[in-house]
Amino acid sequence: MKKILTIIDCLFLLIIPLFVFIFNNDVRVVNKRIEQTNNYIKEKNIDDRLFSNILQSKLDNSLIYNIDNNEDLIIYKNSYYIYKNAKLNEINYPDYKIENNIEDALNNEIGTMILTKGYYKEFDGGNGFFIVNEYLENDNELIISNKEKTKSLKYICFNSTINVYQMGYKKEYIDTYINYFTKI
Repeated sequence: MKKILTIIDCLFLLIIPLFVFIFNNDVRVVNKRIEQTNNYIKEKNIDDRLFSNILQSKLDNSLIYNIDNNEDLIIYKNSYYIYKNAKLNEINYPDYKIENNIEDALNNEIGTMILTKGYYKEFDGGNGFFIVNEYLENDNELIISNKEKTKSLKYICFNSTINVYQMGYKKEYIDTYINYFTKI
């Protein structure tokens, strides 16, 4: 019996460092992609406001939201991080409701702040940070409304940019969109 307990203790001692490595590996991956993104922006002399869009393209299966001035929420492998002042900190869960897409987001109460995982579906690139409002006419901001014109989602933007997928464009039609707009 004593040998069995010793074996179980040894296995337990081997498993804990493995879990710590796996957890820390995700943090290392996120930090590495942040560093690559910052270097890329600096090397290419790109506007810093594109940080979250570029980071999301470099960090596979991630969702990045600009939630305040120079503050980004990163969702990666079911973990949540805040990147602010060049520091990455893990958090338990963001203070926002998370919905899969725009349609689901429009089913929420007026005043709800929402993070969407995509425009049409999760990870389609159209994820965004919104507040649900009563129907709004377009006032030169990104406003997405339901068909009944009873509710609107107003895109919340803090010194960042909106990508074409957040406006409902689909990846498979990007060339068509570009050709159309360049002819106008």
